[in-house]
Amino acid sequence: ISTGYLLAQTVFQLVFCHVSHAIGRKHAYLSGLGLYMTGSLAASMSTCTRQLVAFRVIQGTGAAGMLTMSAIIVVDILPLRRRAAWSARSIFWMELIFSGILFISLAFLLPSWQGRKTKPLTVLKNCDWIGMILFLIYSIATLTPINIGGSVKGWSSAPVISCFVVSVVSLVALIVHQRHIAKNPAFPREVFSRHVTKFAFVGSVSAGILLSMVFYNLVLFWSGVRHLRTIDVGVMLLSLTLTYTVSAAATGMAIRTWGHIRWATVAGTLFAVLGLGLMYFMSQSTPVYALILISMTAAAGCGIHLPAMINTILASTDKSWHSHAIATRTLLHTAGQCMGVSLGLAIFSHDPHGSLSQSAIITPQSLMRVIKDLPRDSAVIDVIVYALRWVWGTACVLALVAGTLTCLFKCPPLPKDKKEDTDTESK
Repeated sequence: ISTGYLLAQTVFQLVFCHVSHAIGRKHAYLSGLGLYMTGSLAASMSTCTRQLVAFRVIQGTGAAGMLTMSAIIVVDILPLRRRAAWSARSIFWMELIFSGILFISLAFLLPSWQGRKTKPLTVLKNCDWIGMILFLIYSIATLTPINIGGSVKGWSSAPVISCFVVSVVSLVALIVHQRHIAKNPAFPREVFSRHVTKFAFVGSVSAGILLSMVFYNLVLFWSGVRHLRTIDVGVMLLSLTLTYTVSAAATGMAIRTWGHIRWATVAGTLFAVLGLGLMYFMSQSTPVYALILISMTAAAGCGIHLPAMINTILASTDKSWHSHAIATRTLLHTAGQCMGVSLGLAIFSHDPHGSLSQSAIITPQSLMRVIKDLPRDSAVIDVIVYALRWVWGTACVLALVAGTLTCLFKCPPLPKDKKEDTDTESK
């Protein structure tokens, strides 16, 4: 269910980005919002798992439009410095209500897109639809085997190997098409012209992977290892979400004030590596306050890293390509989140000693089915801790490697807004 939503949210961001150049930001945003509302309504009335998955895909498609258009609209409206500071059935009914209010509000508040020099159909015709289709094929072919490998199908099985082959072929075709064939590439070459920008995109992907991989498996740890109640798990997640949000907001405002970005990249990397490294030592006997501090340290690192990558990409990209750059960054971050769920499942299911299979726990899903029946002194707890340590260790290494790469190249400072320059000169 979650993978289908994230996959749709990933692949359709590219479509909304290019379509918005033809029909305008407002109509593209409202189209995504309308799809999201439709998916929410349908999901609230679903009667089986297949229907729920299908309607969640519709939701994800709408969310793709909302997510990428929100970022593009902020880039279009705000000066560069100011952007740094902006950086169950009942659930579906709540989503429908809030998105409905948002739809009505934005229909009147968002300005119509002006300055269109060509007809919308002409712009749509010139879009790189082949590149988008190749990216869609690559995304599905990459995430599917990661999601089913080792649990549903063996890694050496024909379906898994076939998917990986299709993934490699489609990736090669996508690269060749973008570099040598496409007249208006779905991934503009100008956006990837500088090394610092390329590695910032890599950092965005890794940040998305870490976010979903760590948060998803923390729920398993708190529920399966520490036997916390559902409401207590929710409180823990809320504390991490607030830490992530506050860290991101504070970092964004600091970047806007000082204009320098590299310090945030370094700080985010250090906090993330420290927190994830300490997670490796979490066990059933670890005090609760220590678990909270460790988790909040990792969340703070991810939060600091978010505005650092966004502003690095904007500062190192020409202003005329900012909308494409921020859309690409949002797309890659969401793709990372989708990959993080699948990678977390694959790493958790990695069972070199056969301990998980002997305990009838093959995947996190099977763990959740028996989680309430596990005694606190069960030997299965040690097996779960061992499996989760593979996840924490992998996440720590990924954060270290990606953070080091993003710190290698110096990022130019954010230029002052024109209004700020005028005020300074007048003083």
